[in-house]
Amino acid sequence: AGWLEPSRLEAAAQDPEPGQLRDATGYPVALRASELPARTLAAVARDERRLRTLSKVLSDPGGTAASAHAAMVRALSTSWRGDPAAARSYRRGVSRYLSASIDSVRLVPKSTVTVAGQSATIPVTVDNGLQQDLTGVELRVSSSRPERLDAVDRAVGVRASRAVSRTVRVRVRAHANGPVRLTARLHTSADGKPWGRPITFTAEVRSVPSGAVAFVAGGVGLIALAATFRLRRARARDGGAPDAGG
Repeated sequence: AGWLEPSRLEAAAQDPEPGQLRDATGYPVALRASELPARTLAAVARDERRLRTLSKVLSDPGGTAASAHAAMVRALSTSWRGDPAAARSYRRGVSRYLSASIDSVRLVPKSTVTVAGQSATIPVTVDNGLQQDLTGVELRVSSSRPERLDAVDRAVGVRASRAVSRTVRVRVRAHANGPVRLTARLHTSADGKPWGRPITFTAEVRSVPSGAVAFVAGGVGLIALAATFRLRRARARDGGAPDAGG
């Protein structure tokens, strides 16, 4: 329905149709009762936002957007007035389709990974359940203990063919041995908004050279030694000062 496009009330009010409005009192009561309720219009507006979100990650969003728009317009058709149950079923079907399409792009949960050495790559699997190539998505990984392990790559672009899983490798840098909780999440490349649910997993850092740990510990020791030295000098200076009484 290219001749019909959804529009917000504010936009319609700024550019009203020419001519005078009809007298609202002459509108049949039966037709007034059959008008679409506000909750239905709000549901279609949510579907419109879902479609915009989905279009950001498709390699060719034109066809999907056109068919989804046509379905949303049909969901608001007055032809459903005689069969409200069928109208609700159709609208729910459109909503389920868009929600399922968004949910089909997800991160696959993973268990504990081992990081051996000061630098490594951690594999994270992205599942593309769409019937279209996936683009416009990036993977971000954050660390609960960046002083022990942090991600070198702030964001890694993700591309995957339709209906396949793709493994993305994120570079990390280790500073000390021990467990670290990592959180991975997809974001849209266009505006950086989160996509789907994040996953968390543990990275066990091992075999970091002792020199790196000794350097950190040595730095802390030097700070403590300097603080002790300044404190002793201050006490010695106070003890050697002449008595004010005499």
